[in-house]
Amino acid sequence: MQTNDIPPIAEGTALTSSLLLLEHLLLWDARDRLPLTARYTLGTAAIGAGVTWTAYRRRELLPALTFWCIAGVGGALVVTAHWLRAQSEQPVDRLLRRAFRGDGDGFWRTPPRFDR
Repeated sequence: MQTNDIPPIAEGTALTSSLLLLEHLLLWDARDRLPLTARYTLGTAAIGAGVTWTAYRRRELLPALTFWCIAGVGGALVVTAHWLRAQSEQPVDRLLRRAFRGDGDGFWRTPPRFDR
């Protein structure tokens, strides 16, 4: 690494950090409604933007291409696994749904209210 590599790395870091902060601020109220795969995708895209910017500034696009290929294939695998899991409900899914409904002998996501 050379001294002239530091500014592009700092810029990529700043870009990723800014995007992650912006995502958290803008999407905070929707965090419980965003699917897990969407949250993974947003975070990965923010990291990828920083890597891509750094690679572009250094005029070495291979690191960015490598990142996006690995992230794309890995992300597609994760999304497919989640989709397949949703298509075939497992016994644990039924158990968790029953437990978190809040009725019967299940568990509560939030503490029960006793003033009703």
